[in-house]
Amino acid sequence: MKNKIAGLALLALIMTTTTFAKTPDDKKVNNKVVTAFNQKFIQASDLKWNVTANYVEATFKMDGQFMFAYFTEAGELLGISRNIMVNQLPINLQTELKKSSANSWVSELFELAKDGETTYYITLENADQKTSLKSADGSSWTVYKKVKKAE
Repeated sequence: MKNKIAGLALLALIMTTTTFAKTPDDKKVNNKVVTAFNQKFIQASDLKWNVTANYVEATFKMDGQFMFAYFTEAGELLGISRNIMVNQLPINLQTELKKSSANSWVSELFELAKDGETTYYITLENADQKTSLKSADGSSWTVYKKVKKAE
């Protein structure tokens, strides 16, 4: 009897949390996207939606960290990203970064998980330029974009 009551209480809690926490803020988010999100990110909280012409972005908190999930209008998950610290990079990337960025600072760093693969993106700045690097293999950086700062 105690197991049944505990099970019913847990079911009620899950239904309440899912209904309350996962309701889209923006009525433009269709049910396919909301359903796909709710199935993949059960523990998510602080959900916010952003609808663009090309994708639907869900910003949420999970396991104490803010994350971003990108969906098509059909509810297909395009990828998941999160901001990370330099010390969370694979060791090879940290080592290569220390060699090449002595006079720069990190202004952005995130990882993007898509189709079972993780890609890292970092933006380094100095007084003259912004350089964005990408690592698809987790062992080396390639220049993704370089922009000179206006004088």
